[in-house]
Amino acid sequence: MRSGLLGVGMSDPTTRKIMLALCVGSEGYVISADEKVRMKFNSLVGDFLNRGFRPAGG
Repeated sequence: MRSGLLGVGMSDPTTRKIMLALCVGSEGYVISADEKVRMKFNSLVGDFLNRGFRPAGG
Protein backbone atom coordinates (compact mmCIF):
# COMPACT_ATOMS: atom_id res chain seq x y z
CA MET A 1 0.00 0.00 0.00
CA ARG A 2 1.27 3.47 -0.83
CA SER A 3 0.28 6.90 0.36
CA GLY A 4 -1.37 8.65 -2.56
CA LEU A 5 -0.17 12.02 -1.35
CA LEU A 6 3.46 11.20 -0.61
CA GLY A 7 3.99 8.03 -2.65
CA VAL A 8 5.63 6.41 0.35
CA GLY A 9 5.23 2.66 0.74
CA MET A 10 3.49 1.53 3.94
CA SER A 11 4.86 -1.99 3.90
CA ASP A 12 5.77 -2.46 7.55
CA PRO A 13 4.29 -1.58 10.95
CA THR A 14 6.79 1.17 11.71
CA THR A 15 6.12 3.03 8.46
CA ARG A 16 2.34 2.74 8.97
CA LYS A 17 2.65 4.13 12.50
CA ILE A 18 4.71 7.07 11.26
CA MET A 19 2.22 7.79 8.46
CA LEU A 20 -0.71 7.67 10.89
CA ALA A 21 1.13 9.86 13.40
CA LEU A 22 1.64 12.49 10.69
CA CYS A 23 -2.12 12.57 10.06
CA VAL A 24 -3.24 13.54 13.56
CA GLY A 25 -3.11 16.68 15.64
CA SER A 26 -3.12 17.17 19.40
CA GLU A 27 -6.88 16.57 19.48
CA GLY A 28 -6.53 13.21 17.71
CA TYR A 29 -7.93 12.11 14.39
CA VAL A 30 -11.48 13.46 14.41
CA ILE A 31 -13.71 11.72 11.86
CA SER A 32 -17.00 11.59 13.72
CA ALA A 33 -18.31 14.77 12.10
CA ASP A 34 -18.53 13.15 8.64
CA GLU A 35 -20.65 10.00 8.68
CA LYS A 36 -19.50 8.79 5.23
CA VAL A 37 -15.84 9.16 6.21
CA ARG A 38 -16.45 7.43 9.55
CA MET A 39 -18.18 4.49 7.86
CA LYS A 40 -15.41 4.08 5.27
CA PHE A 41 -12.74 4.37 7.96
CA ASN A 42 -14.45 1.73 10.12
CA SER A 43 -14.73 -0.60 7.13
CA LEU A 44 -11.07 -0.20 6.16
CA VAL A 45 -9.82 -0.61 9.72
CA GLY A 46 -12.04 -3.67 10.17
CA ASP A 47 -10.62 -5.26 7.01
CA PHE A 48 -7.08 -4.45 8.12
CA LEU A 49 -7.60 -5.92 11.59
CA ASN A 50 -9.26 -9.03 10.19
CA ARG A 51 -6.21 -9.70 8.03
CA GLY A 52 -3.90 -9.19 11.00
CA PHE A 53 -5.82 -11.33 13.50
CA ARG A 54 -7.14 -14.07 11.19
CA PRO A 55 -5.42 -17.39 11.90
CA ALA A 56 -2.98 -18.52 9.21
CA GLY A 57 -4.79 -20.44 6.49
CA GLY A 58 -8.18 -19.25 7.80
